[in-house]
Amino acid sequence: MERITQKELDEILSKHEEWLRSEGELGCRADLSYKDLSDKDLSGKNLKCAKFFSAVLKNANLLDTNLEYADMFNSNLTNANLRNSNLRHTYLYGTEMLDTDLRKSDLSYANLDCTNFENAKLQKSKLYKASLVGAKLINANFDEANLDESNLSCAKLYFTKFRQAKLRKARLCNAELIFTNFENANLEEADLTDSVLDNIHFENADLKGTKIQTEY
Repeated sequence: MERITQKELDEILSKHEEWLRSEGELGCRADLSYKDLSDKDLSGKNLKCAKFFSAVLKNANLLDTNLEYADMFNSNLTNANLRNSNLRHTYLYGTEMLDTDLRKSDLSYANLDCTNFENAKLQKSKLYKASLVGAKLINANFDEANLDESNLSCAKLYFTKFRQAKLRKARLCNAELIFTNFENANLEEADLTDSVLDNIHFENADLKGTKIQTEY
């Protein structure tokens, strides 16, 4: 794993921004695959379409960063700051998001399959039509988040919080929901077919049209 200096990183980012502005005519698309970017400052940068394949971004600062359509397959974002970031359509399959701060970020249409969100903070985030198939959401906080039409099939939701969250038409088929909190959440027409439900909190939740057929 190659570790690069902040100066080298800034040069790559500058060429990437030029590549974006010129629509590919000038500069160079950022490819930070297999790079160790731990503790680096990427806040406020435009990294749309950048490549971060298997990159390490532990403790990195990505506040207000644009990562739309970026390829972050199998990257490690443990304890990174991604607050208010744009991750729409981003490919994050198998990403490590342990203790990551994603509050108020936009992950709509993102591929988050098999991602580990243990202890992650996602309050007030947007995950409209995001795919989280097989994701680990243990002790993650999605309070007031928008997960309408998202796919959480086969996900592990142990002690996960969805208080006042929107999950209309969300798919939670074959998921494991243990001590999951949906207090005041909107689960209208959500599908929980064949899911394991144990000690779930549905107080004041909207369950109109919700499909609940448990699997034990």
